[in-house]
Amino acid sequence: RVRGDRAATLTLLERHCRRLLEYENLHNGDLSSEIVVEEGSDEPCSIGTFWMELAVALQWSDLPCLTLVFARAVLPIIPQQNVDFLLERMEILRDSLGFSLFDVSEDLANLGERLRQKDLAAEMEERLTHTLSSQLENTAAALEHRNRELAELKQSLQETSARAEEAEAQARAKESALETFKIQSPGASDHIAEREAEIAELRGQLRHLKSEVKRKHDQRNELRRELREARREALETQSASSTGRDDEARADADEEALLETASSEEASHLGGFFQPRVPTFPADFLERLRSFPLHVQSTALQLAGRLASGDPTAFTGIKKLKGTRDLLRQRLSGHYRMLFRIHRDRLEVLDVIDRRDLDRWLQGR
Repeated sequence: RVRGDRAATLTLLERHCRRLLEYENLHNGDLSSEIVVEEGSDEPCSIGTFWMELAVALQWSDLPCLTLVFARAVLPIIPQQNVDFLLERMEILRDSLGFSLFDVSEDLANLGERLRQKDLAAEMEERLTHTLSSQLENTAAALEHRNRELAELKQSLQETSARAEEAEAQARAKESALETFKIQSPGASDHIAEREAEIAELRGQLRHLKSEVKRKHDQRNELRRELREARREALETQSASSTGRDDEARADADEEALLETASSEEASHLGGFFQPRVPTFPADFLERLRSFPLHVQSTALQLAGRLASGDPTAFTGIKKLKGTRDLLRQRLSGHYRMLFRIHRDRLEVLDVIDRRDLDRWLQGR
């Protein structure tokens, strides 16, 4: 009855749900007997087969988490010959979600936590990007303003330098003419005094212009220094904007470079992963654990208990640290990790760390 294409299966799913509601109303909520599932047909189908078809049809929907929870719930009541098939379908769906097969509720909680952390990281990145963009715009505006000031100052400096050169040329010409006049007319003292006064005035203007040129030179040098600083800040802001987006990917790559998949064969000498063991902790473990957020503390202790009890789902996604024989790592929440060893009769919890500290932690061992 389960169609081989998405559209037909979703149509069947809708029909099943309608018939289920009709049947529930007809039998006052008793869903333990047979139920007609095909519209326009009197062919009966056991309720177990109905739930089986509904569970498989749900897998064509856009609700994978609901599908997995529903399929797990109907496993005890579907026909025995269909259990393996439904388990196989659940495993395929589980793998696509990164879930364990049986501990679906905890996987959903972990998924919610990962999504919350992802949303929080995205929100922080958006705020950082907005802040950096605003800083970049302000820096660019300041840079443009300084460039205009520098251009205006250069123009003013050129004009002042030209006036200073002209004043100096006039002063020299007048001094030369005065010397010639003194030789030719030694008795014209009044005229000589008048020309000396003109020359003194020109020399005063020249000193003022030279002082102005020096001041504008200093101002230009200061503006150039500020421009270099503004350009450096603009480059740093731009770099920080791109670096912030790359940090998470780089942290993932750095962590994965230190890990490899832990195989059950490598642990066979321990008597297998999935058996009860007594958990042990370092003397200062509780003190170190309290430095982490409360939800990380809780998750770490829960994981230690599940690992020690031999819960198979707790071992999903475990990685072994490269270059070690038995040092294992398991994810906790967000970017926090638990490091531990599995012995024949005990679970040795070593530490809880931020994944960015993994390399430093290994070097300190």
